[in-house]
Amino acid sequence: MRQGAYTVVIKWSWEDVKTLRPELSTQESILMLNNIGKELHDRSVELGWEVMESLIQMTEEENK
Repeated sequence: MRQGAYTVVIKWSWEDVKTLRPELSTQESILMLNNIGKELHDRSVELGWEVMESLIQMTEEENK
């Protein structure tokens, strides 16, 4: 196992908001991320479990 590979961290920034909404100013993008941050976190964790389960199953199938 690779050292330091014990966790996965996903980070979103105001620049990601700007990618989806290029018409927003930097300040508006920062405010938008601040406004949606809690729900974005919660949904990302929820969907992350589903993705992790699927990837584990795919890996197990490949290793049979």
